[in-house]
Amino acid sequence: MIAEFQIPTKIISGSGSTAKLGGELRLLGATNVLLVADPAMETIGLQDKVVKLIEAENIKVTVFNEIEPDPTVQVVQRASEVQKTVKADVLVALGGGSAIDTAKAISVLATHPGKIQDYAAGVGSALVNPLLPLVAIPTTAGTGSEATSMMVVIDMETKTKFAVRGADVYPNVAILDPDPFFNLPPFVIAYTGLDALTHAIETYTSNKATEITDAFALRAISLIGQYLPALVADPGNLEAADKMLFAANLAGTAFDRGKLHLVHGMSHALGGYFRIAHGIANGTLLPFVMQYTLIGKLEKYRNVAIAMGKNVNGMDLYEAAQQAVVAVKELNANVRIPSGIGELGVADDEALLEALANKTVATGLVNNTPRKASIKDLVGIFRSAL
Repeated sequence: MIAEFQIPTKIISGSGSTAKLGGELRLLGATNVLLVADPAMETIGLQDKVVKLIEAENIKVTVFNEIEPDPTVQVVQRASEVQKTVKADVLVALGGGSAIDTAKAISVLATHPGKIQDYAAGVGSALVNPLLPLVAIPTTAGTGSEATSMMVVIDMETKTKFAVRGADVYPNVAILDPDPFFNLPPFVIAYTGLDALTHAIETYTSNKATEITDAFALRAISLIGQYLPALVADPGNLEAADKMLFAANLAGTAFDRGKLHLVHGMSHALGGYFRIAHGIANGTLLPFVMQYTLIGKLEKYRNVAIAMGKNVNGMDLYEAAQQAVVAVKELNANVRIPSGIGELGVADDEALLEALANKTVATGLVNNTPRKASIKDLVGIFRSAL
């Protein structure tokens, strides 16, 4: 298999690294910035801090903070109109994956006509024009969107999540500063961390994985298993926050090249129907999909178990691989992720489960799974996860 690997995003990390923002904006030639911020950033004072850093460089700044969890096409359109009105020439995203994905969508619509759904991967037009420069400052360790060439948006009319991809979608700069984690609720740390773990495990076991993505993904799995419980217990633990940001970035870098499979296909289906937070859906579904796909990648799942601290000495390959499922279930319980999607409002309704299965197939991610899944199989996985 021919594989290519390139990391175009400049990464700046460490406590206090947000202070580097002004210098990076100067390098990008910014004169007029649109700050795309999660609304919580205003509450904790981080939005004002970033505004002052930008203004200190004599750069005009406008704030758009109407971000929703899992951005919709409506929010993207409103944000795009703000960018066009103020004529911003550089974007700064401050917040979780939703803020970063919204900023990516703005960057597309700033230089391309129409609506964001016109560029849905696989069915829409390709991105052909250069995008606006983007600096991403993730304040959660989950999506890894600061390291990827894609964004995910929800079309509420069709109850569908879709991705937009392009070589220019990568942020120009990612600033990984652990300081904002002091202000995050533990449950947000938990479900965003499980999102990153899902990225890493799915990429590692994907049919599209390579030696390079394996290295990134397996390291991310190890870091998350070690540091996520510590960060949930104490959001002020700077070492744990720093390691989790790094792990999410590694996992994002890996899945952008090695690709995801069933968990994300099923999670996108759930999110489109129920607006369940992406990380919660991923974390809840992850052990059930692992159990289904286990026989397709026994050796790799054994490695996942070891990376997550399980002692598999003396076990046969299947028993050792099974410990990966055990490890994820234990981690979920420790950080209080729901044990099943029934807790998220999903009912045992045959028509609903079949609709979710069909939406899963429509994502195309089933093509990357290490064990093929029919509609009947997918219904069975959804039902087992209730």
